[in-house]
Amino acid sequence: MNLLRKAWDILMKLVEYVIVFGLVAICLILLYQVISRYLFNKPLIWSEELSLFLLTWVCFIGVSYGIKHRMHIRMSSLVKVFPLQAQKFLAILVDLLCIGGFLAVMPDSWAYFLKQCFIRSPGMQLPYGFVVVCLPVGFALAIISLLMDIGRVWQGDLPTD
Repeated sequence: MNLLRKAWDILMKLVEYVIVFGLVAICLILLYQVISRYLFNKPLIWSEELSLFLLTWVCFIGVSYGIKHRMHIRMSSLVKVFPLQAQKFLAILVDLLCIGGFLAVMPDSWAYFLKQCFIRSPGMQLPYGFVVVCLPVGFALAIISLLMDIGRVWQGDLPTD
């Protein structure tokens, strides 16, 4: 289990770097677009498209980061009125329901990815598959994050606020 935990922590660190890189790249690309458009009067064709692609990736892989660090909205004030064992049960139940939701949309996200592989984006001429593959990847990372969270709750590390 320790090896699995270390591998997961390394993967989450990589996800963190990808998120930071994506957000910094979006800022720099849009800044370059504004300078290019208004100072040099030469708007870029690809900048908005690439920024949108990066934002999509950041959002979908960011879900797993938010789960790992328990940053998503919780009804903690409602749950805290229950005894400790009930809180543990509710935390695991919520994680299992979220896993069910991600598993429900996973096949459709994969089918959508396969359909988009042959369609090219208008500005950069990249296959949309590069963009929409973040759906199944993000859902898979979220499911693994939720399973790891269940393990944390099972060991007594309950979510707070």
